[in-house]
Amino acid sequence: MKALHFIVIILLLAGCSEDEEPIPQLSANFASTFIVIGSSEQDGSVSIELNRVPLFPTIVEVKVTDDPGTVYGVDYLTSPQAVNDTIEVAFPFGSTVSDLSISKLKLAEDHEERSFNLTIISVSNNGLPGSNDALKVDLE
Repeated sequence: MKALHFIVIILLLAGCSEDEEPIPQLSANFASTFIVIGSSEQDGSVSIELNRVPLFPTIVEVKVTDDPGTVYGVDYLTSPQAVNDTIEVAFPFGSTVSDLSISKLKLAEDHEERSFNLTIISVSNNGLPGSNDALKVDLE
């Protein structure tokens, strides 16, 4: 029985290589820092990208912050929808890009400025927000 344990330990050690590079920290970033949904457009989308293929299905939490004069649910909606000003964007296993859709609910009045900000606040599976974790959205 001791011989079997010894063989298992040898096989485990032989399978480990010092040459293997560690897997980089999982991080999430917006594909851009600013988007405009023009006056002739009703919908838009925002891409969130992971820096590598996650080992497990991943959830990225995005905080929504309305600028003055803009109200979630009155001026626009997102898909997935925000709950308590937070959107959960799912990344299925093997996926490195996921989109968040934005739909305008009303047309802008003359010279009316409407905008909001999205901020990546957390990434599941011990991931982190990346360096491009904030996005401003203008609704025309």
